[in-house]
Amino acid sequence: LERLGIRAGDRFTLEIGSRSFAVTYGTDYGDVARGAWVAFPRAEGLVLFAINRGNAAEAAGADAGSTMLVRPRGPDGI
Repeated sequence: LERLGIRAGDRFTLEIGSRSFAVTYGTDYGDVARGAWVAFPRAEGLVLFAINRGNAAEAAGADAGSTMLVRPRGPDGI
């Protein structure tokens, strides 16, 4: 995410199939409200994409092998 210019606290768009989701790049689940998307780095060097108190895979209709596309949001939020 940092290679795309996305830093902690930034929001970005996650696309999975034909669906798009607004995601906050944070440090843990507490950085977003219940039901909101969050991404944060894990100790093993991976990034976790999740919904606070929800099931991200189910909400996105994703399974193992699904392609995810991350798009930074511009200054106007798009």
